[in-house]
Amino acid sequence: MRFILFVLLLVGILEAKRGAGPYLGGGYGISSMKDKGYFDLEDDRSKGYMIYGGAYINDYLSVELEYIGGLAYKQKEAKSIDPNLIAVNAQAHYPFYNGMFDIFAKFGAGEIKLLDNGFTMLYGAGFSYRIDERYAMRVGYDYFDIGVDESGNNSADGHVKIDYSYFSFEVQF
Repeated sequence: MRFILFVLLLVGILEAKRGAGPYLGGGYGISSMKDKGYFDLEDDRSKGYMIYGGAYINDYLSVELEYIGGLAYKQKEAKSIDPNLIAVNAQAHYPFYNGMFDIFAKFGAGEIKLLDNGFTMLYGAGFSYRIDERYAMRVGYDYFDIGVDESGNNSADGHVKIDYSYFSFEVQF
């Protein structure tokens, strides 16, 4: 899975049109977990950071690899669940007002570490403001859909959902 994610990101960077190119970013956000009682959560909200990198193929399409960490949801038994998410996604962009503003939607897949490693689907949307040719700020929302079994291990039996709203800053090369 990691090899496939790496190849997709590399192909996106190599195929980027002139003037588009790669970018790196980082941000901070808040999340909530809807677990349907699998984990017996006391607190279903958490804060965490994100790191991402990708490439704009053109003004309307980009590919991205993102990592979200630092999340910790408290269980009633004084334990905590610390998921880490890594996902690759494709983003459709709609730039407007001379390319200063951008609305985007994303769709992807990735790997999550809950109690064991598993698969997750990623859906998201957001808005970005380009400060100049190199720097941009982004506000976004990611939705992760994770299959789990009754003991909380990753499976396709049930579903846990993580919502992640964030603010980030990115640099384009």
